[in-house]
Amino acid sequence: TAETVMNYLADEEIQLEKSETGGFFTCCMSLDMQTGQCWIEPTAVNNIANCKEIKLPSSKEIDKAIESVRPIPQIALKILRLIDKEDFDIKALTAEIRKDQVISARTLKLCNSAAFAGTHKIETLDHALVYLGLKVLLNLVISTTMEDFFRPSELGYSLCKGGLYYHAIGTAIIAEKLAAMTGKANQELAYTAGLLHDIGKVVLDQYITSAYPLFYRSMIENEQNFSESEKAILGIDHSEVGGKLAEKWSFPITLSDSIRYHHIPEKATLNPELAHIVYLADLLMSRFHAGFEIERLSTENLTMKLDTIGLTTERLPDLVDLIPVGIFES
Repeated sequence: TAETVMNYLADEEIQLEKSETGGFFTCCMSLDMQTGQCWIEPTAVNNIANCKEIKLPSSKEIDKAIESVRPIPQIALKILRLIDKEDFDIKALTAEIRKDQVISARTLKLCNSAAFAGTHKIETLDHALVYLGLKVLLNLVISTTMEDFFRPSELGYSLCKGGLYYHAIGTAIIAEKLAAMTGKANQELAYTAGLLHDIGKVVLDQYITSAYPLFYRSMIENEQNFSESEKAILGIDHSEVGGKLAEKWSFPITLSDSIRYHHIPEKATLNPELAHIVYLADLLMSRFHAGFEIERLSTENLTMKLDTIGLTTERLPDLVDLIPVGIFES
């Protein structure tokens, strides 16, 4: 895209004084038609223009926020434990899902999205069970229960309305496909780990809005990854907060481990392959489906990380093809 634009400008004999391409933020270029002044800045800057004071939380305030955050729905916790044990009572589970009409309706909506159903219209949970299979259906139920958990605002970590949720869904799908490709992790567990990898951002989201300029400068000007910037400014990063939430809600320990270490998968001890799969899924989603949330993962030792799950850099084009282009169309 940048090359096309530059060629066009050259053809029109328009002098190019400065360019800003790539990066990890949705940016907006503005031109003052009266003065001729031009500037480029993250779109979220407009949202935080009124935040004159930067309020950084203390460690006690963050701990309090972790304790006060509302838990994910019980049906989601039940499914997480079933997936971990690989022990399904189909009748009991579908009966449990039907009790919640909102979750049932949302699940059917997601079942009919372009990424899952294609041209087949799914009208009931029983139809979804037959057409998609139990394990896919369970993934979708968890996905719908998490929609309200992730804040739908355009502030904080999100670069667009619902950005955290969209990024989570995309990462989950890629993680599941990576697990199938490599055979290094249970596919349903990989989907769930990808979906929940950023739950710590739900806690810290409230503190990001006013501190957004600091994060932007530290990442772009100081070339820090996002976890480094979080720790420098907040004293903690979303991965550590997510690990604490997972323990608080009694998630399966392998899931808690992957959430805590999805940015530094080499430190995972319980299921390092799963942590590496989530890291790679997160990386692919943030680099090639940018614009949903603030994210900048380190690619240090990428070759070694790929090797952990039996992949090489030569496979990267194939991995990019795993990105679910149609997931956000429905």
